[in-house]
Amino acid sequence: MSGPSALSTLFCGCCATGATDTAGQVNVGPHTSNQVLGLQDIPELKPTTDAQQGPESAVPKSDSPPPWESHKVAEGEAAGGVSPAPGRAESRVAKMTAEEKEKEKARLQKLVKEFAKDAVKGIDLQCVNYETGEMIKVKFSMDGYLTSFTVTPVDKTDPIALPPSLAKVDMKFISAVFKGGEILRKCPDFYARDDVNDIVGMEVDPEKKQLFFHFEESYLRDKFYTCLKILRLSVEVSKTKGGE
Repeated sequence: MSGPSALSTLFCGCCATGATDTAGQVNVGPHTSNQVLGLQDIPELKPTTDAQQGPESAVPKSDSPPPWESHKVAEGEAAGGVSPAPGRAESRVAKMTAEEKEKEKARLQKLVKEFAKDAVKGIDLQCVNYETGEMIKVKFSMDGYLTSFTVTPVDKTDPIALPPSLAKVDMKFISAVFKGGEILRKCPDFYARDDVNDIVGMEVDPEKKQLFFHFEESYLRDKFYTCLKILRLSVEVSKTKGGE
């Protein structure tokens, strides 16, 4: 992979954003709405009723499949897998007691704080070309207020450059974060249907570009997906309030 536009191809044209107090401190208080926390807007994050602590809490303690594999048993798997319908997620949330919702909010707050700390330092990820499946190691870094991020090649000697408009992305321009079967709906030309379960994608406006990250571990993939969804929603809510 060479040439100044090589990494640019990782951002594909569309196939047809975080409220913080201090650096790394996301403002997710006990009264924060379900919308900001993503309890209703993240259908693949299955709320649980057990008191949970630590990274292992993301794995359900039951015989049911983990949330990131729920699409495997859903109707339509043969067509590339589908995400649970938002209505089903809302139903799960509606059945949670007030205490359970507070526990889930606390768990998500801890998850986002851990992610924020790592993101400000810089996270090593792999970008994947949606057409060829070719991957390149990159550093994903967020500013101290979690309002923007940069994606830069790890190998500084590789003559690869991002377009100036995409070298730094403002969270308010992230129009969607998706994974699994939704990737195939967003990008029908995706290089391999079998690999969508390992990938998180995002759409960047106003260029209508898409960026895909490949993950070896399902927990890290879902942590990245969940936290990006929450930060994007938080920015969206802040923007809405600012316009009132």
